[in-house]
Amino acid sequence: METKLKQHTFLRSILLIGYALLVLKLFLTGDLNNFVAPKMHGFLHFALWAFLLIGIIQLIRSTSDQKIVDSCDCEAHELPKSWIGSLWVYGLFILPLVGGFLFPDVLLDSAVAKNRGVVMGSELNEPLSSNPGDSTREAQITSFEEAEALYSEAILSEPGAIDKEIDMEKLKEILVSQDKIVMVESMFSPIIEILFSYQDEFNGKEVQLRGFVYRESEFEENEAVVARFGVTCCTADATVLGLMAEDEQMATIKDDEWVVVSGTFTQGEVKGYSMMVLQGIAVEKIEPIQEAYVDNVYMPVYPTME
Repeated sequence: METKLKQHTFLRSILLIGYALLVLKLFLTGDLNNFVAPKMHGFLHFALWAFLLIGIIQLIRSTSDQKIVDSCDCEAHELPKSWIGSLWVYGLFILPLVGGFLFPDVLLDSAVAKNRGVVMGSELNEPLSSNPGDSTREAQITSFEEAEALYSEAILSEPGAIDKEIDMEKLKEILVSQDKIVMVESMFSPIIEILFSYQDEFNGKEVQLRGFVYRESEFEENEAVVARFGVTCCTADATVLGLMAEDEQMATIKDDEWVVVSGTFTQGEVKGYSMMVLQGIAVEKIEPIQEAYVDNVYMPVYPTME
């Protein structure tokens, strides 16, 4: 019994250290963002060191001459009684571990999007001011980097906070003041919400975004959604966010190809329904960016209603 217990303890230590190395590999390669939202990385840092520490302790216990004593004598924690039972129990942990090291990381694509549907705007919980703001602002953005810096003025939470607090009134004011709205990754979800909640105020503005091309079977050849997956915690809860693009150029772009699209945000018709789309677009093919998924959770801060 003692030998059997040490064998199982040794195997468990290898599994724990293996999972620690898998998490470390994802951190070093930058592939962790393909599985877990950036705001959850702190928990993975903790898990890495916890797995490694417990694994080393278990390894020392399994190879020492001291007798291993079970922490309890309950039936629920008994060792598997046969090799088939051991294969079944440990196989549940070995297969994901081996797959994580051997198989390449693959981004979610349009095949997943078809099963989840696309979110193209929603209603704000509270109405924002209809004041168009300072539409003559001199600082007009021309790139994703400039937009990232400008939009950061609307972020209220401290850097590294798990839930991002955004002043939606401030963000809307910034968007209204710009001739060109650039949808950066950090503000992708709230910008879509504002665009579709205040369509009249943004009708006719130029909008630029980057994402993968997604189509439904009912779309025309010149119609496609430029989409991103919004992740709350991990890819298991991913939703699809995007804007419809209507232009002959879209007919030349294949599903799942990544593009940068600029076009006029205006009224169009999709599958017989009236909705806001991008028209008169310019398209540029790109490689998938490192931050392929966008943050789908934020805490909107609305003005206090007097």
